[in-house]
Amino acid sequence: REGFSFREAKVDYEPFLLRIRDRRAGALRGEIQDQCESFVRRAPPLPPEEAGNLLQQVLTRLEEAMLGHMLFSDLSPQGCVNASEAMERYVVKRCRAVLMVRTSEQRRRDEALSERLKRLATFLEPLHLDVTPSRIHPEAWGKAEASLLDFSRALTPKEKMDALLDVA
Repeated sequence: REGFSFREAKVDYEPFLLRIRDRRAGALRGEIQDQCESFVRRAPPLPPEEAGNLLQQVLTRLEEAMLGHMLFSDLSPQGCVNASEAMERYVVKRCRAVLMVRTSEQRRRDEALSERLKRLATFLEPLHLDVTPSRIHPEAWGKAEASLLDFSRALTPKEKMDALLDVA
């Protein structure tokens, strides 16, 4: 649809951080930190699917606690969705070490792929991707590059999907 950007639907993280940093949110912030620490202690020996299920349980408990807190009780339905997604990002950032556990072989392959991509970035042009000259738009190409960078920085599934849709 013309004039619509998936970027507009991106969750604004700052309002969540302002509320969670408020001195009145001390107990809620402590509960979030406790849940994250507990998850980090329990998750590493678990298979990825079980760790994902455990994280979802943690997120559900924290969402209920957050939306029941006085600092979040005045939110609109969309505000509740945004706050929940921001909290998911907050929790995933704190649990990333155990969520993104990789074997030494996976790390070696990731490093090799990263090196190849860096080399490709020095000369890759739309024509290398079979994009015809009539379809090359410098502004769109620049936006696609920026969206791909956003994708690589995204943490949550929603952020990844938003970045992926922006590339398209």
